[in-house]
Amino acid sequence: MQDSLASVVPGSARPGTRSSLSSHSVQTQSHARVLRQYLEQLEDIQRGRQQALNRAHNLASGDDIALRIRRMAAGLERWTQVKPEMFEEAMAEEMNKYDRFKNEIMSSDSKQQDLLRSAEVGLFS
Repeated sequence: MQDSLASVVPGSARPGTRSSLSSHSVQTQSHARVLRQYLEQLEDIQRGRQQALNRAHNLASGDDIALRIRRMAAGLERWTQVKPEMFEEAMAEEMNKYDRFKNEIMSSDSKQQDLLRSAEVGLFS
């Protein structure tokens, strides 16, 4: 990814001396550095989002609520007719394990939007 970033956004190191650069070139280099920083921050956000997704997938791969539901059903069937709505609370508890991943991803989306707005204001104003 770094190579593709370097090929799109010019680096700050260019041949020639600073005195030989025109003021336009200096301004371009300054904008390129700022843009590169924004892009690196966006890559960090993307990497964090992917890590959250990977952790959620890892948790889900070993997560099986069936045993818990069967145990609950076995305990209930002695006293009453078992209905699916009797397990809604257990299902909600099990789903709550994934809220932290959802919140982390939503937070990263908010950070990304803020960063993009900052980049737009900083580069195009």
